[in-house]
Amino acid sequence: MLARYEGIHIVAFGIEGERTELARLRAAGVPIADIAWLERPIARGDCSGTARFARLPLPEAPEGKLQLIRHLTPELLWRPEHLEHSNRVVALEEVVFAVADPSETLARLQRLTGVPAEDGTLSLPRGRVRVVEEQPFPGVIPPTLPFIAGVVLRTEDGGAAIRRLAAGLGRETAEGFLVPPEAGGGASLLFV
Repeated sequence: MLARYEGIHIVAFGIEGERTELARLRAAGVPIADIAWLERPIARGDCSGTARFARLPLPEAPEGKLQLIRHLTPELLWRPEHLEHSNRVVALEEVVFAVADPSETLARLQRLTGVPAEDGTLSLPRGRVRVVEEQPFPGVIPPTLPFIAGVVLRTEDGGAAIRRLAAGLGRETAEGFLVPPEAGGGASLLFV
């Protein structure tokens, strides 16, 4: 994957019911063998246990590795001390794909997520996926297509903390503060 480009190569879509989604996808003709049950030990501060996930590994997609996943033990990882950051980010608002044929990518993403697209965007229960053909972010030229171009992150302070933390690494845009791919590990990071 890194031979194609540095940056984001995996997108996980949250689901509520792995068995329901597996049946829906199989009925739609998506070849999925079964649910992959994943787990890993967690030991942070006063919190320890085994984090467990139910994952539907989707067929290879040109954009990267796409998966549907349900976190079975959110109480182990989604704790306030693990969610507070100096950049003051409180939510992942959007993932942006840059592709040669948006209609083809949107059709596949609609089939995989079960969510209809509107104006190049899938509005999911927790965020959006936007698919574009041109520049994914102001001044950003995709190194290749398809390309998981970056993310839009909502801050609780209007981006004040990230402007201090990333001074000299990013720039102001009409939408918010943009850290370009060369300073964001290959991905654009737009803080709004």
